[in-house]
Amino acid sequence: MSLPALVLLLVVLATLAARRSVGGALLGRVRVLLPAWRFFDTVEPTPQLCVRVGATAAAMGAWLEVIPAVRRGALLSARSNLALAMHGLVERLVSADEDELALDVTLAQVTALARDRAHTALGHDHGVFQWCVRDHDGARLERARSEVLPL
Repeated sequence: MSLPALVLLLVVLATLAARRSVGGALLGRVRVLLPAWRFFDTVEPTPQLCVRVGATAAAMGAWLEVIPAVRRGALLSARSNLALAMHGLVERLVSADEDELALDVTLAQVTALARDRAHTALGHDHGVFQWCVRDHDGARLERARSEVLPL
């Protein structure tokens, strides 16, 4: 068996092996040479961006989640990377320990994302929209809610 094939086999076996504590200084140094494919055991639920649209502010529809779920297991998936970026933006708004200028920028980015998702995911080109952020249990976070805005 050639050296590249042996290294590939070791990498595949290391990534498929169950996690466990590994002791010993020499083994710890050898593990540095192998990439760690699994950074986290589980992914915590994230807040969801919800949008509602209508022809007028009085005729708004129901709240709909507009960020797609992240697909697991897809290697170099552009859709999954985009969904992760959207979730990251919403999380940055919710955990805003930023100064006022950075918070204004984050609010503008979330508003632009919500407007874009209202156009693409919901298929509305005119009227008004409003966005809010819900936690993973479905409760609306009142500090993360927009006014009624034009599309």
